[in-house]
Amino acid sequence: MYLLDTNIVSDVERRLPNPTAWLASVDLASVNLSVITLGEIERGIVKLRKVDPERATRLDLWLRELRRDNADRILAVTEEVALSWGRISAGRTRGSADTLIAAQLLS
Repeated sequence: MYLLDTNIVSDVERRLPNPTAWLASVDLASVNLSVITLGEIERGIVKLRKVDPERATRLDLWLRELRRDNADRILAVTEEVALSWGRISAGRTRGSADTLIAAQLLS
């Protein structure tokens, strides 16, 4: 199982060669997304809308397609994930989206 980080998803959207080639080489059924990744992308779109509304509109459409095409492979934050995140982030000054995504992978 692969759980893609937001940076990888964004790099594929921008068609950067390395992540795009890697994604083409794996079985897409084994590729998962986190609801946290969707939230991070949405946050970026909202911020972009203020400075580049046209690009934000294109990315909003892309995000809707991403959600539709991967609906059965989007991982939620469950109770077990939240507890795992608590353990991972306990030694840090603050938790981050990356530690929450890591907790999803470990749960």
